Amino acid sequence: MQRATLLGLTCFLLVLPATGTPPTEGPTYASPRTERLISQMIEAHGGLGAWRAASTISFDHNLLIPGPDMWMVKHEVVDRATRHTYQDWPLFGARLTWDGQQTWTQGWPRGMMPPTAAVYSGFVPVNIVWLTQDDGVTLGDARRGTFPGDPAGSDTEYHIIRMQYAGGDDYYDLYIHPETHLLRGFETIVTYGGLLDSMGLPPEVTFWGPMYHNFRAYVEVGGLIFPAQWNTQMVRDGREIGKHLVLNHRLDAPFDRSRLRKPADAVVDTSTKERKQR
Repeated sequence: MQRATLLGLTCFLLVLPATGTPPTEGPTYASPRTERLISQMIEAHGGLGAWRAASTISFDHNLLIPGPDMWMVKHEVVDRATRHTYQDWPLFGARLTWDGQQTWTQGWPRGMMPPTAAVYSGFVPVNIVWLTQDDGVTLGDARRGTFPGDPAGSDTEYHIIRMQYAGGDDYYDLYIHPETHLLRGFETIVTYGGLLDSMGLPPEVTFWGPMYHNFRAYVEVGGLIFPAQWNTQMVRDGREIGKHLVLNHRLDAPFDRSRLRKPADAVVDTSTKERKQR
């Protein structure tokens, strides 16, 4: 696969720590102000209770990579409590499953990004508002600043809160609107070693980015407000590396547990978060 396409795919890749149980302890807040701002954001998006009541989160994630004008389309179903997931990639005739222990695929195209890096590629941006309540999450001190995706001349200053998972190197800088409390978008980096290796980056490179997800439209489903359209852009120059459209959000799709049984022709992903080229 061409390197330009792999660079574009970085906007499709977001990795979360594996989890098999519902949150019991919740996040750690840097201050009462941080906790209040995060709570306002969650309420603006429909609240935490309705999201936790969902049995599954499912949707169709469509990505257009500019330059090669390459489409990536996948249908994703996630068990909300266990985070087990399976995906269908119809343009490639491929399937992907994460069963809580391993990621495996069928028909995964040669030269594509490591499958593990794609496990939560749609789930994170669609659900990041509520993922702030996961165990092991830390939420830093709030600061103020403009959002790089706003039109030139905009003077809106957002509340910016850095979200990180314990033991992880990735970060998510959340931009919360000061009046509506909706999430305007977020900045992040990609540190997954298997992806950096597949991109052919020098061994000393430890991350790709930063980039930001510029939310353009939202949709209401079951009382919850989800992002439905966003662009991924590089922070350094605003260059668009991906255009996303998410359709058919559901909170009650049946979870086909037979998809968690590894078939004979499945290929287990052996990529790791550490780089192998060092």
